[in-house]
Amino acid sequence: MAEPQVQRDTEYYFAFRTFKVGDAVFRVPRHLFLMPNAKIEPVPKSDGTGDDLVQLGDEIKKDDFLQLLRAVYPREYNNPETLSQSQWQAVLRLSKIFGMDDVSQKAARNLKDIFFAGDPVDGLTCAKENKLDDWIAPLINKIVQKKRELTEEELEKVGVPLAMKIAWALGKAGTPMRESAESDSASPPSPSRGKEGSAITRVFESSVDCGANLLNYATSPRRDPEYYFSFRTFQVEDTLFRVPKHLFLLPNASVQPVPLGTDNEDDMVVFGSDIKKDEFLQFLRAVYPRHYNTPEVLTTDQWQAVFRLSRTFGMDDLRTRAANELKEVFFSGDPMEGLLCAKDNGLEDWISPLIAKLIEADRDPTDEWEQLGPVLGRRIARAQGAAGSNRV
Repeated sequence: MAEPQVQRDTEYYFAFRTFKVGDAVFRVPRHLFLMPNAKIEPVPKSDGTGDDLVQLGDEIKKDDFLQLLRAVYPREYNNPETLSQSQWQAVLRLSKIFGMDDVSQKAARNLKDIFFAGDPVDGLTCAKENKLDDWIAPLINKIVQKKRELTEEELEKVGVPLAMKIAWALGKAGTPMRESAESDSASPPSPSRGKEGSAITRVFESSVDCGANLLNYATSPRRDPEYYFSFRTFQVEDTLFRVPKHLFLLPNASVQPVPLGTDNEDDMVVFGSDIKKDEFLQFLRAVYPRHYNTPEVLTTDQWQAVFRLSRTFGMDDLRTRAANELKEVFFSGDPMEGLLCAKDNGLEDWISPLIAKLIEADRDPTDEWEQLGPVLGRRIARAQGAAGSNRV
């Protein structure tokens, strides 16, 4: 009988995109970095994986690009990176260049929290540079409320159109005009960013060298130590999955990954029949959401699969999240179903509160005695007796 043909999963066999920025190369899953509006043609690799290469021009600075990757690809599960004001500004600028609208919106929200709690002039400067028009009126109102006269340097920072709007608002509020404050007290002007439209046309090199300099990462340029992601390929039944391995390190699993090359850390794991393909897929959905900043919505059965596999693979943070998701469901529903889930998954801290809910609901557990088993059944019966219940 012929062996079944192994196939790639349509969603979770990730293609990777490699970027050369200055003297560094970065490699990330490309489904979160599709660059829909950027004028660039990535160069496909010839190995059939779907991977490709992009070389960026001098307009993109390596450190700014690294902040963008930190915002899109957190290094730890379910733990977004903490970025500074200047780092979020770099994320906002580059996400607009690359046409990554969801990332732009998140960066703008984070910057709004920062600037609206700080100096409104700095906020107006950021709003002007990044075309955040909805910031303008409330920030001018903050200046008017403080009856603040801008220094010459601050007027230079915000530009003539905004300076006129501020002056008009101060005049309308009846604020008497006075000499500007000494410019020494003002913050230094931010460097000009230039026009965003011209940045898009200049940002990319039209040709990419696919020879030794770009492909032989062991020499020059060098791989970024954090964001040149190694990948791990899994075979589960007749399907291959390929994902970044920094979120799937298998610290407590008995399986031994097989290296796929000598010049990288990519490897492969083949699971036995104890791991089911559909359950493994739900597990990957919990670890690697397909859309930026949007966790996957899983059913109760799917979260139970995630909980079991996260325990098998020794992934404590994911197991904790799965347990919290399940607790929210079972503690608001039938306590007997919650007790069965707790028994099956070793969730000891669920037992006492769910028994209390069972007694409070005057629920008859007779039909489930066999599933509950003698140990848990005895605990329930003892608690019922102590509460004066006649259900047993």
